[in-house]
Amino acid sequence: MFLVERLFWLQEISGRQNRFLSDSNRILDQANPAPRGVIYDSGGKILARNTPGFRVIINPLVLPKEPPILQKEEDLLLENIVLTKDDLEKKIKQAVGSQGIVSVKNGLSYEEQLRLVALKDELKGFEVKEDIVRDYPQGNVSSFVLGYLGEGSNGSLEGLSGVEEIYQNLLKGQDEHIFYQVDALGGQIKELKREAALAGKNLYLSIDSALQLKAFTILQAAIKKYQATGAIFVAQDPSSGRILSLVSLPSYNNNAFVKSNLAKEAQQLLVDPQKSLFNRAVSGLYPPGSIIKPIIGVGALEENIINKNTKIDDLPQVIQIGPYRFPDWTVAWGRGAHGLLDIKGAIAQSCDIFFYKIGGGFEKIKGLGVDRIKKILTAFGLGEKSGIDLPGEAKGLVPDPTWKKEAKNEDWYLGDTYHLSIGQGDLLTTPLQTVNYVSALANGGKLFKPQLAVKVTDENGKVIQEFKPEILRSNMVTEDNLQTVKDGMREAVSDGIIYPLRLNKVKVAAKTGTAEFGVPNAQGISETHAWTVGFAPFDNPKISFVVLLEAGGASSNAAEVANDILNWYFGR
Repeated sequence: MFLVERLFWLQEISGRQNRFLSDSNRILDQANPAPRGVIYDSGGKILARNTPGFRVIINPLVLPKEPPILQKEEDLLLENIVLTKDDLEKKIKQAVGSQGIVSVKNGLSYEEQLRLVALKDELKGFEVKEDIVRDYPQGNVSSFVLGYLGEGSNGSLEGLSGVEEIYQNLLKGQDEHIFYQVDALGGQIKELKREAALAGKNLYLSIDSALQLKAFTILQAAIKKYQATGAIFVAQDPSSGRILSLVSLPSYNNNAFVKSNLAKEAQQLLVDPQKSLFNRAVSGLYPPGSIIKPIIGVGALEENIINKNTKIDDLPQVIQIGPYRFPDWTVAWGRGAHGLLDIKGAIAQSCDIFFYKIGGGFEKIKGLGVDRIKKILTAFGLGEKSGIDLPGEAKGLVPDPTWKKEAKNEDWYLGDTYHLSIGQGDLLTTPLQTVNYVSALANGGKLFKPQLAVKVTDENGKVIQEFKPEILRSNMVTEDNLQTVKDGMREAVSDGIIYPLRLNKVKVAAKTGTAEFGVPNAQGISETHAWTVGFAPFDNPKISFVVLLEAGGASSNAAEVANDILNWYFGR
């Protein structure tokens, strides 16, 4: 092994350094990081900032020339800072023959910095330099919005998630470069040239950090109370599509990726079985259940399957197709039929039989059919990316006969259309898609592109770029039909099954959903996600929202969470 190491050093390191020594002088490029742009919330509160720190760098011209000596340097570093041997050796190879300093580790803890300074005479070729460290004051609360920094392909720090990644080119700035003439041993002779640093641009987001914190706290308590595996809250301004809050739990501390004293926490996150790095709000795919019934309802109105005065009997309580049963939710609860219902009443009572009939058809009721259901769901943004300025957005799935044949090699049956009509089966959505569709209902039929970025300023506060609201689709349905469905969502709270929101400080329009997933147990019972979507105030919507408790039981659980958040929001 020693012979192999010796051969490597003779060929690679010693050979290159001898070439350096053959010249009397060299030029060394010392790059110092530029201040990264600050990220603010909608009220000017800092969400991401820069703090002073330290880093350890390699001066390639002063690297030891013999393996035993460098081995001592490596051992000292690995004993005194949190760093893997593989990462250190990768940095050394990168430095060999380079004319610029190479950062070994950024964001040293105070203790690490003190230890390395004390060892400076023994760490030949390695130096401690001042650094700029990214700091996220809210930590876990806004990590899925902001993201974090990490080492990019060129060795420099860059955004690897969240808006840090999406707006990397705006935020990063331009590093300072100082070019020195150095002697053969790496000693500085004189400064030749200096390129001043350019600070990154500042970014203002639409996020309401107070709402973000409150929602985060309430969701944490809800996970514990309902033994859910995760929880999501997304709030949007329906008049612009701007995101007011986006919380996904479990969450993670984005400071762990930039601060050395939290490095072990970062390593644990990478193998966390709870998937704390997974943004469930934009990347999670879930069956929506009954929260899509308002879209099915407006589709049936648009296609003249029904009008706002049409009443449909919800008997039988179980539609039987061969061996397959399609019951109303009331059957499992031992309740009787609802009776005659119009579309508003069907939304308010979340009557499955009503939506089976207008979706798939029954006896004299023709039904929308799968093609027209897909048309209306797609019009409201399901089954397609919204284009939010966050990475990793999932597309979702609106199934149809072609998809089923290709994916499962199975034909499409009426039962598939029934399942689709109540948000079950193979239909999958993201929480972001659902809140975006609710905003389109609330604002009169405009489907916006969800946005986080509001404006960009320079270091002096001058606005250099603004992000205007962007409409993806409009005039999808008539105003009268939209109003009918919205009235049904209001009735669901005032007189229907969404009891937890009934006593809210403002008039809320909402729809709940208890969405089955996974394999049923021995009793034929499946686990359920708990959904609530809606907007408020009903007469002049200022906020649309979605709450999802992953494996959180009954939809009323999500409605209780929504009620707590909205009461705080409108009462502060």
